[in-house]
Amino acid sequence: MFHVKHQAGSESPLTPEGIVEAINAMAHELGVPGLGIAINSPTGNVLIELSMGLWASERVGLTSYHSLQEVVGGLVLPSVAAFRWLEPDKPLDIVEIGAGAGALGLTLALVAPSWRVTLVDRREKAVAFMEIIATRLKLANAYPVAGDMRKRGPDAELYDAALFRAVGSPEEDLEIALGWVKPGGLCLIWTSARAEIPPDTALWSQVGAVAARDDRMSVLAFRKA
Repeated sequence: MFHVKHQAGSESPLTPEGIVEAINAMAHELGVPGLGIAINSPTGNVLIELSMGLWASERVGLTSYHSLQEVVGGLVLPSVAAFRWLEPDKPLDIVEIGAGAGALGLTLALVAPSWRVTLVDRREKAVAFMEIIATRLKLANAYPVAGDMRKRGPDAELYDAALFRAVGSPEEDLEIALGWVKPGGLCLIWTSARAEIPPDTALWSQVGAVAARDDRMSVLAFRKA
């Protein structure tokens, strides 16, 4: 569905302008209002730095993307689908569960500075990697933390939305999200376009689904009762 534009040929380096154009195009295609990022804005200029940082995550075994183009197309652009259901200018507490390199949460923290984005992973190397990227890019609203996604105390903080990407099946993600999301909050799941969609239950009801990357990825949105 979406392709990152190159200056001249398939091997041309990406530019901040190209990435911003691709993000704005995806937002328009998804019907996300008011997301337009100015090419020469601080956000636009930092997007290429974030993409370069995420590309480095392959070396420590956190992703399997072999080029900067793959990182942008496979990790950065699909994040925009979150704005289909979550307003970028509204103060929200968001958690990405099983964050890995943090591509989803870090991109959203950059594009939506009004959000407070917590990135949870049980692996120390993942948390350390996310901390380096967040510090380097001065993302004061991104909080990488180490933790077990399945162990939540009765007084644990609840969030406006929980985000999952390639963590488990949608059914497993929804079960985990029960311990993280406020009543009336959302669970957004980036998953295979062929994944089976769980039926509505007394605990969750589906509120939407969109294609986020060609025909290979969908984002499913559920609201907690």
